[in-house]
Amino acid sequence: SGTILRTINGGVNWTAQSSPESVNLNCIKFQSLSNGIACGNNGKVIYWNGSVWSSLVTPITNNLLSIDMRSSTIIATSEDGTAIKSINNGSNWTIINYNTVTKSEVNSVFMFDANTFFSCGGGGFIRKSADGGSTFVFQQNPMMANLVEIYFFDANRGWAVSSLNRAV
Repeated sequence: SGTILRTINGGVNWTAQSSPESVNLNCIKFQSLSNGIACGNNGKVIYWNGSVWSSLVTPITNNLLSIDMRSSTIIATSEDGTAIKSINNGSNWTIINYNTVTKSEVNSVFMFDANTFFSCGGGGFIRKSADGGSTFVFQQNPMMANLVEIYFFDANRGWAVSSLNRAV
């Protein structure tokens, strides 16, 4: 229901933040204390500027599942096999075409920079784009199970998690 909680002492205490949206929020990420982004149901994206959360207008109404941001580029993924991208802090958006026949959910995105990102999702796919989402390279997934989260420590080490099996 748009609830945002903040801690400044490692999770001992939490305070509610004022949210401009009342939909379920599904993912939140921060670049710094004054630069954060969150996404949720009905295509909602909100941005933290260090003092207040504000809504950004997106071109879709699908539920957004994951979001990431590097510099002024934002990528958010959706439950219907699509993703959206902004290169100007959410002022304008384009739709990233995953070119899939089945519209598996794109459950998670992890960005290295404005052009390079990994995403994963339903059916166990892992895809890498090095050109901002124009093209994708499939990455091997030995489990072939639904993947719900992807994260990288550096360019050579990362993990993906399944809701059904073990980490890859």
